[in-house]
Amino acid sequence: MTPNESNTMFIDFSHVMNYSDVLQKAISDEYLRFEPYLKNACKRFVMGQKPTFITDDNPNKDINIAFHNLPMIKRLRELSTSEIGRLVSVTGVVTRTSEVRPELIQGTFKCLECAAIVKNVEQQYKYTEPMICMNAMCSKKGRWTLLRQENWQRVRMQETSKEIPAGSLPRSLDVILRHDIVEQARAGDTVIFTGTVVVIPDILALAAPGERAEVAIHEAMEQQTISITKAGIQATLNARTSILAAANPTGGRYDKTKPLKYNVALPPAILSRFDLVYVMIDDPDDLTDQRIASHIVRVHQRRNEAFSPTFTTAQLKRYIAVAKSKRPKLSAEARQLLVESYVELRRGDTAPGSRVAYRMTVRQLEALIRLSEAIARCHLDAEVHPRHVHLASKLLKTSVIRHVLNVDSCKIAYCIKQSSLIIVESGEIDLTEFQEENREDVDMGEDVDMGENGEAQPGSADADANKEHQENAEGPGGKKLVITDEYFQRVTQALVMRLRQHEETVMREGSGLAGMRQRDLIQWYVKQRNENEAYESEEDAKAEVTKIKAIIESLVRREGHLIVVDEGAVAQGDDDENVRRPSRNNRILAVAPNYVID
Repeated sequence: MTPNESNTMFIDFSHVMNYSDVLQKAISDEYLRFEPYLKNACKRFVMGQKPTFITDDNPNKDINIAFHNLPMIKRLRELSTSEIGRLVSVTGVVTRTSEVRPELIQGTFKCLECAAIVKNVEQQYKYTEPMICMNAMCSKKGRWTLLRQENWQRVRMQETSKEIPAGSLPRSLDVILRHDIVEQARAGDTVIFTGTVVVIPDILALAAPGERAEVAIHEAMEQQTISITKAGIQATLNARTSILAAANPTGGRYDKTKPLKYNVALPPAILSRFDLVYVMIDDPDDLTDQRIASHIVRVHQRRNEAFSPTFTTAQLKRYIAVAKSKRPKLSAEARQLLVESYVELRRGDTAPGSRVAYRMTVRQLEALIRLSEAIARCHLDAEVHPRHVHLASKLLKTSVIRHVLNVDSCKIAYCIKQSSLIIVESGEIDLTEFQEENREDVDMGEDVDMGENGEAQPGSADADANKEHQENAEGPGGKKLVITDEYFQRVTQALVMRLRQHEETVMREGSGLAGMRQRDLIQWYVKQRNENEAYESEEDAKAEVTKIKAIIESLVRREGHLIVVDEGAVAQGDDDENVRRPSRNNRILAVAPNYVID
């Protein structure tokens, strides 16, 4: 121990056998039981021979023991359950070694307040410090420093070629090395390991199927390999292919009030590796359900006669073969547009109210390049043009993981070479039904007007917007109002944040309404937009007022993000028959208590 300043005492087991047959039998048969006592005995022996071996700055230094030269050396095939807990020696060839990792099972800590030492603090599956200092003069929940921790390494050994019976596969065994013997074995070495046999359950086999799938897909997407273990043989195969994955929502039903990352049990590390991500929601719809059912019944009834494809299978195969043979190059205009598109994505990622499940990184730039090249191949072009980049950028923007609302249409998802995607749903939001609700009370309150100096102020925009709406109405159902999901999210975030700010102000000052009147909320939004020169004319502001009112009604009735604190009823009619009717412009709105801004 002294020459190498080692903490391990190497003991020749033949010396123990010559000293005491009872001792050697106890150590050999019940080594796991007697190991702590043997280590304490060796520590006392070392302290008796050299008291300065353990210094004041490290009073908890342990002495480890390692036996060698056992009389019997076993082969891997000779190990059985009867060897568990016993001291055995086994021989084999090292086939793999892991990196050295730190290990902390029972920690020894020093209190930084009084310098007291607390030993044997059991770690509860995470780094665990003492709850309180044991020094009666201190007794503080102070700061602690860890005095020591050990290193360990995993080594895999396998039978030598001479030990493998004819027609059999080689057996292997994992060996854990600790203390001074880490990094002593190298792959290819024929070694003899002496220690205790213990049984460790196969964590991967006990894990849930979803966890195992998560490990496999992460390896395929990060390292482009797939590891397969079969009949004792572990093989690593290349996985340079496109990945099309599908995931069911947690609980079996997608919760529209939560973003995708809370509906699917996939970490951002995996989600960010997909180029395109969409959500498909199976909402009941009589027309759609009837079409699907009719198609399925027709296929069962007519078989192949139920199909009338535009292209034959042979034509599609020839087209795909030609498209895959194309290697389009980036044009100068396409390169510049790729840079600008990436900068725009990064800028939107840092905008307030962003609801993406992962941050935009260089991975998304690489996705843009792959998508642009794939679209060029689909058009059989030899060069990537700006129109290809525009389409790729549009696909990526519509696929960003967002809070999914009512979706009116689905986009086409491309499964391309060297690109990955999850099929999801994205599109536009139909607010026609909520626009109709806004038409009923337009004459009951004020809305916003741009005014002479361009500032938002009370006016007649509500009546004008309604007049314009009625002029453009198409039949009894009125004009269809459809907005993009991105616009819906942006307006929703702004309105919710404004309501939350108002609530905080009311709570801090202890006065005022618990919510905001709808007309005041709309006036605030239009004023903010007008200050940013978002409107070119008063008509633009009026058109947005109509959209905002429909969005608010949707947030109240369908999404449940907003609640009506007071209906804001106003008096109507003669003085003798004064009737109070609810007014949506005067009603007081607040954010639903269970709504969380991500």
